[in-house]
Amino acid sequence: MTAVARRGDRIAAIAILGLTLAAAFALKLHYSAASADDLRWILAPTAALVELVTGAAFVAEAGTGYLSTELRYLIAPSCAGVNFLIVAACALVFGFVRPHRRAAHNALIAAASVAAAFAAALVANTVRIALAIWLHLHAVSWGWLTPDRLHRIAGVAVYLALLLALFAAARRIARMRAGMWLPVCAYLGVALLVPLANGGHARADFWEHAAVVVAVLVGTGLIVAALRRVRALLGPAPALVEHRLAAVEQVAGERQAAGQDGLDQLRVGDGLKGRAQLAVAVE
Repeated sequence: MTAVARRGDRIAAIAILGLTLAAAFALKLHYSAASADDLRWILAPTAALVELVTGAAFVAEAGTGYLSTELRYLIAPSCAGVNFLIVAACALVFGFVRPHRRAAHNALIAAASVAAAFAAALVANTVRIALAIWLHLHAVSWGWLTPDRLHRIAGVAVYLALLLALFAAARRIARMRAGMWLPVCAYLGVALLVPLANGGHARADFWEHAAVVVAVLVGTGLIVAALRRVRALLGPAPALVEHRLAAVEQVAGERQAAGQDGLDQLRVGDGLKGRAQLAVAVE
């Protein structure tokens, strides 16, 4: 690859990242003033999946969303999961687009990232709404944990868990190292920094939401640390041990073969040296 081609690929990668940010900003701006009819492209498939999970029918209500009279539950624009879509798409694009790759490859990664983010948003919406419906039907509450607070906590936990799971799966599929801090930072930016920049600090519910987000993040970090500790104590899985042993044996065999070749070369060199010395002595 020529220097000009490499420079073009770097410029293309920067352009893809810039376009991703611009699209995320435009979508966030659109979502802030969008009606249920404007968000039909994501509310309709979400309602269909919730119907599949709950077995209850949701009917489109002009200007409000999708209503289930049986469950007495409304899938409103706030349930659209557009913020999750923005966070997931940005995390995947910024995590896996690389300047050293060809422009076409990076463009394919960006397109696949957006598609995966949209699919994950539908799954996250469905899980979150199904859980919210269950909490609503059973009127679950424990003292300070009112139904509204439980709904908020469950939503943040579901979104964060599925976001991290999506990014971890993408890392495994791509076989690339990308920091798990990327989705976390993207989530914090959309969930806290953007509302804070728009004057959210003046609302009491913002600080409660911020406390929930931070608490869920800390709890997730503690769970991950505990799982890693347990995994370290139990040791690697048997299949992984066998794979590593096979790799060690292969490396040992290659070194042994290389050492034997070196010994043979040394013996040949000693033989030639001896013959040369004999020839000098004869002369």
